Amino acid sequence: MEQSMKEIRSAIREYDPQLSKSLVQEALMKGASPLAIVKEISEELKSIGAEFESGELFLTDLIGAATAVEEAMGPLRKKIESSKEQIHFKGTVVMGTVEGDIHSIGKNIVLSMLRANGYNVVDIGEDKPTSEFIDAVKTNKADVVGASALLSTTMMRQRDLVEAINAQGLRGNVKVVIGGAPITKEWCEEIQADGYAREAIDAVKLIDDLLKSC
Repeated sequence: MEQSMKEIRSAIREYDPQLSKSLVQEALMKGASPLAIVKEISEELKSIGAEFESGELFLTDLIGAATAVEEAMGPLRKKIESSKEQIHFKGTVVMGTVEGDIHSIGKNIVLSMLRANGYNVVDIGEDKPTSEFIDAVKTNKADVVGASALLSTTMMRQRDLVEAINAQGLRGNVKVVIGGAPITKEWCEEIQADGYAREAIDAVKLIDDLLKSC
């Protein structure tokens, strides 16, 4: 089984989504623990993230690794849901790209990094209206909701989300985080979001810190 784990980590390191998925499926068929596989994948993604932070790897590497991890996690999520093994998550994060914006790369990297660091992540997708964010927060009892915007014309939807969270009386239960190319500290403060991440790799620390302060 040790060899299977090495092969899975190697496929992620090679940024091969289909191979990563097939190796995970093969390991599960051999009787590997889903949680053990998740741990191996998490460690590899953390390693890649650390190398990105130190300048050894580039954004394209992080995107490739995140894509491979997302494919590998598909069969694992299904297996874990039907398994007696339980994951103790650090928290639940609902995340999506705001209405009018179809960009997903940054969001998907954040999703992968959060999953690798022990969070239950609900991806509502791209081009989503504020109402879908709110519904997902309520349905999943989220601790954090994240809204991504890659265009200056769509970042206004982040303000709409904060206002909707406040209007629904949810602000005491959920933290609002924002991200995307045009997003600044000043914008975050102006719309009264709880925090923003300049880079995808920073999102984990941001959310860790926000939940520790609760």
